[in-house]
Amino acid sequence: MLNTCMQTMMLCQEAVQACWVILCKNVRNFSQIDIVLIISARRLSPSQDATGQCLEIAQYPESISIMAGSNVTLTCATSETGDKDYVEWVEYISLPAGRRISLDNKTDRQNDSRFAIIGEYNLFINNVTFQDGGLYECRLVLGNARYSAELVVYDDVTCDITPEISYETEDIQLRCLQPFGGNPMPSISMLDGGQRLVSDVVTNKHSHALMVTTNISGVSWSEDGQTYTCKVHLDNPRFDGKCSVTVEVLHPPKQLTLSSRSRQFRVGDDLECSVSANPEPNVIWTELTPGHSILNSSVLTMTINMTESDQEWTCEASNVIDNITTIETITHSFSVVVGHADKACNACTYSCYILCTWIMYIAASY
Repeated sequence: MLNTCMQTMMLCQEAVQACWVILCKNVRNFSQIDIVLIISARRLSPSQDATGQCLEIAQYPESISIMAGSNVTLTCATSETGDKDYVEWVEYISLPAGRRISLDNKTDRQNDSRFAIIGEYNLFINNVTFQDGGLYECRLVLGNARYSAELVVYDDVTCDITPEISYETEDIQLRCLQPFGGNPMPSISMLDGGQRLVSDVVTNKHSHALMVTTNISGVSWSEDGQTYTCKVHLDNPRFDGKCSVTVEVLHPPKQLTLSSRSRQFRVGDDLECSVSANPEPNVIWTELTPGHSILNSSVLTMTINMTESDQEWTCEASNVIDNITTIETITHSFSVVVGHADKACNACTYSCYILCTWIMYIAASY
C-alpha cells in the first residue's frame, strides 16, 4: 500500500537522551508526518540544557500594582543564555491548576495580542485589564525552579452619598468603590472627620470591585455633617487609594453666638455674630434705639456716632428651606467709650475727620 508507512525510522540524540520515532503515514505528503517524542528513562539533570550548562533563574519576577490601561513587564532571566524552550510562563487566573502563557519565546494566547515575550524571557502585557490581575509564574521546563509574582490591577477609588443633600433625621448611605483585580485583596475602610473608624466591612464584591457601605440613620447636622474619608491599602505589592465625601445636612439657623458679651466697647471694636445654617444664612444687624439703623453684615463695627447714647442691637439670621423661611435672633445692649481722640474728632470739621479717625485708632491701641 502506497499510503501505508513502509518503514519506521528511529533517530537517537545522545545529548538529550531522547528518541524521535517518525511514523510515515503518507510517504508522498511529508506535511502529514507525525513526530512522537519518547523520553528515555535516563534524563538530563533537571537544571541542565542540551549543552550541559546549568540553568538557574537569575532574575525572577516581582509583585507589582499598576493602573488599569497601563503596560507592564514581568521580568525573568536565567543564569545562562540557552534555548528559549527551557523557560515558560504560567498564569493561575483562568485555571486553578495553571495555564501556560508562553514557551519557546512565543505566547500561547494567539487570540490576545496584548501578551508578548520581550528581551530574554520577560512577559509583556499591553493595556492591562482587571481580568489580568492574579498570580504569574516563571519556571524552568527541566527542573523545579519556579518563581511567582502577583499582578494587582486597580483604578481610582470613588466615593458617593445618597441622597447628595439630606434633611435632618433623614437616613443616608455612604459608599466607597475600589475597582480591583488580583490577589491579595486590599483593606478598605471609611473614617469620619476625626479619623475614627466608621466601617471596614466589605459589603459587596462584584465585577472586579470592592465596596464598603456606611448607613447613617436619622442624620444630624451637628454630629454627621462632616467630611468622611475612604482609605484603601495593600502592603505587597504596595497600593494606597483615598477619596472623600462631605455630608450636607439642610437645617435652619441655630446656635447664634456673639464674639463678645461685653457691656462696653471702644470705638473701632468689632462685634461679630456667628451662626450655623445650611443653606448659607442672611445675617443683618438692626439698631433698636434710637435710629433703627440696619447693617447687612455679620460684623458690627463701633463708630464714634455710637458714643452719643446707649446701644441696643439685634443680630438676625435667616434662610429658606423648601420655601419656608426660618429666622433666629439674638439681642445685646452696650455702650461705646469716647476717648480723647474721639472728642477731638467731634470738634473737627468733616475735612479733617479722616485724620482724626486715624489718630483715634492709634490712641485706641495703647
